[in-house]
Amino acid sequence: MTSAFPMLRLRYDRDLRNDQFPQTHPHWSIQLGFQDKDKIVAINGEEYDNIFQLIGHRVLIDSNTTYTVERNGKQLDLRIGKPPGRLNLYEEPFLSVYVPFEVAFVQQHSRAEEAGLQKGDRIVKVNDTPIVTRMEMIRLFDADADGMVTLRVIRPGNEGDTLAITATLNEEKRLGFAARELFEITEYRYSFGESIKKGISRASAQIRGFAKVVAGDLAPRTATPVGGPIAINSAFERSFIAPLAATAVWYGFYNLLPLPIAAFWEIIPLGYEAVTRRKLPYRFFKACLTVAWCVVIGLVLWVFVMDLMKLFA
Repeated sequence: MTSAFPMLRLRYDRDLRNDQFPQTHPHWSIQLGFQDKDKIVAINGEEYDNIFQLIGHRVLIDSNTTYTVERNGKQLDLRIGKPPGRLNLYEEPFLSVYVPFEVAFVQQHSRAEEAGLQKGDRIVKVNDTPIVTRMEMIRLFDADADGMVTLRVIRPGNEGDTLAITATLNEEKRLGFAARELFEITEYRYSFGESIKKGISRASAQIRGFAKVVAGDLAPRTATPVGGPIAINSAFERSFIAPLAATAVWYGFYNLLPLPIAAFWEIIPLGYEAVTRRKLPYRFFKACLTVAWCVVIGLVLWVFVMDLMKLFA
């Protein structure tokens, strides 16, 4: 990687070219010392070729992570330490790539449809303020006082001119369309050995992240029901194999916990028999299950007591 950032390669997802460098969003990252449009040139003193090296849970939950950023022609190191408050990586994006976007699809009966926005439109101005990224558009929407915005749009087939569109924001100061950032998509296929190494690394990061959630340093993701298989598929611009795979990893992790109904209690007798060539005593097995149930009930009671203490405090 050079100081001019001609290309940042996202190994198995996207290629970034020209000025498409990662930039921070002004959320909790500003409290950590970042500024909008900081260029991240290294992490923990090393160059990177994958944006997930910058924003992965393994990085953000490590209090020793240090980012080297370029700001006003100078480089400085920023250490994460402990994020302020309870960090929610899903609701508070840490950084994104500085690239333009286009309208991916317009919701039916939305303000965007009423205004005439179409799939493929590129919004380049909001109320005469030039924009590039989706986040810049959202910030201007949030700052709008009267709920009326004038958009300058480049429509496919008419790239030489811009179209003026006046739209009314809804109660949430949105128009009702999904945006697609204009990345160039590439693929990286791991070998079997690389896959094993990556799997172990991600599993360990998931476990450490789970520990952070239990400790209260990370906010758990709030699940929102989206309907059946058709609705789930439509909720993703591409295949939902990735979230399905993540769910499978979590399911496997939970089955390794000593919970009463987990597969852990099938592994114990099988492992015992494989090593000793003898059947595990049923009385011992039943006693272990009883202890597991007591632990689960104790955790439920502890959480309930903590809720009561917070309520009356």
